[in-house]
Amino acid sequence: MMNPTILNLNENILGVQVTNFNLDVEVQYSAVVYGVDENFLKHCGISMLSIVEKTSEVPLHFFIITDKSNEVEFSRLQSIIKNTQHALTIIIVSADALDVFPKNSIFPVSIYFRLLAPYVIKEYRYFLYVDADIIALDSIYDLLENHKPINNICCAVREPEHQTALSESINMSGGDYFNSGVLYVDARTWNENKISQKVFECLLERGADFKYFDQDALNVVLNEKIMFIDGKYNCQIKAGHKKGDFMREPPNETVLLHYVGSDKPWQLWNQQQISTYYRKYKKMSPWCDVEDVSPRCAKELKKCYKTLNNKKQFIEAFCMFVRYHLARFLEKRQTKHVKS
Repeated sequence: MMNPTILNLNENILGVQVTNFNLDVEVQYSAVVYGVDENFLKHCGISMLSIVEKTSEVPLHFFIITDKSNEVEFSRLQSIIKNTQHALTIIIVSADALDVFPKNSIFPVSIYFRLLAPYVIKEYRYFLYVDADIIALDSIYDLLENHKPINNICCAVREPEHQTALSESINMSGGDYFNSGVLYVDARTWNENKISQKVFECLLERGADFKYFDQDALNVVLNEKIMFIDGKYNCQIKAGHKKGDFMREPPNETVLLHYVGSDKPWQLWNQQQISTYYRKYKKMSPWCDVEDVSPRCAKELKKCYKTLNNKKQFIEAFCMFVRYHLARFLEKRQTKHVKS
């Protein structure tokens, strides 16, 4: 029997606020979906801009599922598709019913918004879900036209590393663990199979044991129900700080570059070569004047020192090195104080 929380969730979803921009009901669009909270609206916009710039073959209807109204950010998002063939719909949902599911500082409640998309987007049978930390390096037209999840619930890309460990961590056989950052969904089949409900039930039952919360639950529920597509449609790269990481490039065939992990290209300590793709579109966007996130803890200060040193900004690197050791000393002293 379905947990009552799931039923209440469905009621909350129905009470949504929808705003359309540049929408022409006569146009046949392809749907692209994001799910973000207020803090990620700008990154969502920069990701959307990269897709707009790279994809001219087909009109796109972007959907952004979020939980708060922000007229300033919504206006900036609207400006991205102004005078283009594309459309934008912003859907505001209540996130209150989602608070029962696991979350933390890295994975906020907004990670579950992708699971709401098949309910609130009713105009399209197929939609492409994209994480906001993804930048398009090439057109998504081929993906949209030639890789529809026909006779499947959705398409996804395998995790490139640690397949066995990720699969075993959720007691899944087969080793076909996928990354949920890019999902090409057949909404009709998804809803007929009650995938979102099953994922939410899985989270209530097993979520405390999951490391990647919704992604782990999706892998459990969709095991052997996924059509796997080429890794170029979700090229997953971590912004590392070892010597070989700074000049690392994505493969030439990459279509969607996914900045996985906690290090993101909008942080001051991440200025690797792969971060330039995000920064390129940030400069073109309404958020061009928004400053990078500054380092706060010793771990972040150390990464920033390494980044500045690699860029041969030695004076700045030395200052950051001093700040790092000071922060490290204070953090250690605080830890000792707490233990005592």
